[in-house]
Amino acid sequence: MVRARLTSAYSSTSPEEAIRQAAAEMLFSRGEPRLPVELTPIVRELGVKRIRKHYAPSQLQTSCLIEVTGGYEILLSRQDSRHWRRGRFTVAHEIGHLLLQRIINHPALLVAINQSTDLFNEVEELCDIAAGELLMPTAQFAQSLLSAPFSAPLLRLLYDRFLVSWRALYQRIPQLIPDSAVIIWKKDRSQNSTSVYRVNGSYPHYDKNSSVPWLPSRATIGKSMLIDVASRIGENPNGMFFESVKLIRGRKNMHCEILGCALPVKQPSPTLPSFGKLEVPDEPYRGDVITVLRNRNSEETSIIWDQIREMLI
Repeated sequence: MVRARLTSAYSSTSPEEAIRQAAAEMLFSRGEPRLPVELTPIVRELGVKRIRKHYAPSQLQTSCLIEVTGGYEILLSRQDSRHWRRGRFTVAHEIGHLLLQRIINHPALLVAINQSTDLFNEVEELCDIAAGELLMPTAQFAQSLLSAPFSAPLLRLLYDRFLVSWRALYQRIPQLIPDSAVIIWKKDRSQNSTSVYRVNGSYPHYDKNSSVPWLPSRATIGKSMLIDVASRIGENPNGMFFESVKLIRGRKNMHCEILGCALPVKQPSPTLPSFGKLEVPDEPYRGDVITVLRNRNSEETSIIWDQIREMLI
């Protein structure tokens, strides 16, 4: 019902495209957005009276949006408040909820969302898509993604130009490339070999009916793909590689193109970006290598993927 209402409201081919369109309309309603995007005018327009940080009742494990007299409040959990970039994405996510409420405009259905795990998870994913569009508008993000070869310096540029978290960045990249995924790898330092890597994150989430590549957490790169990441990075002075691989998932194999590079190192304080008067800190790193995989049997073309590949080959 949520998907149908959303798709119908924007005459879109999918609810994901509809919520992306709704977020873009809200963002561009006041003209071309300047980067990094300022969320304050948007939350005010949508009736948010206050954003409360470090909200710490024992029952609040995650951030949330609540109704108050004359509008809404966004309550940021301690964890979201501790990391500025993460909290920023959470605020954008809650804007997604407000946009959905406006579009659906069906009190009973809104109540039903919180009573169904499947509906709730579906709405959460849609709000993440809205947040990505608000903070990393498609046109500007695509232009930035193609401004240089895929590498650690490019990832750092995207991270600081849009002032998002690493997780938000990993989620956004495959949204622009059909049938693709970002997989983060971390060296297994418990092993004697420095070339043992394990999956530390796979974006988007697993969907058994999807043609998108995916690997479970802790999977090793040797058993999942017949490729030695350490040597590939070492062979290239810029730490980048691109080739075709077979993705091995149990009895199912998927032929993919893969590009990858080492993740950028943490920035020293004097070079941190600013947002107004705030010096925006780096987040803790949770991986060593990033790979982007695209299903070679995808029925959709991707100009962005083709251009990224041309810069690396």
